[in-house]
Amino acid sequence: MSLLIISYPDLAGDDFDWIQSLRLAYCQSEFKIVDPHFTLVFAVSEYSQTILDDHIRPIINDTAPINFVLRCATTVKTKADDRWFLFLVPDEGFSQIVKLHDNLYTGIMGKHLRLDIPFTPHMTIGIFDDARACKAAADRINSENFAIHGRISAFDLVTDDDDVIKTRAKFRLDRPATI
Repeated sequence: MSLLIISYPDLAGDDFDWIQSLRLAYCQSEFKIVDPHFTLVFAVSEYSQTILDDHIRPIINDTAPINFVLRCATTVKTKADDRWFLFLVPDEGFSQIVKLHDNLYTGIMGKHLRLDIPFTPHMTIGIFDDARACKAAADRINSENFAIHGRISAFDLVTDDDDVIKTRAKFRLDRPATI
């Protein structure tokens, strides 16, 4: 059993439905498993929930909610296999999400940070075997000139047990934003 940290962002109903329609078209396997989300910490199986809870609490006490705007679909090839992923990537909020990710990978989690691939905040909306099909989907989506406004106000410590995602703990980002 692996533990991950993900955020199910606050989205307007129409925006959530639009993202879900893309995921249904391009990523049916993921659509059935988990709602649209940002992965902040990728699967680890070395630690118990209690140890990760203790690691997370000081970080959330120093983190304000993050507003973001998604305006771009982009493609990424995985290193592990020959699949291509279709991502929605934020313009606004990008650096704050990266900093949260980096803070979560301090202390006991430091040794798990992947330095061989860059972290790009994203919502996965498609998985393809063919690069050109993935790029064509990104081009279709980007032609819509969309702007999805959302907010990361919490994140979940979840288990991934044979593609069954279950929330084990929820953490609210309650620190007031500063100017």
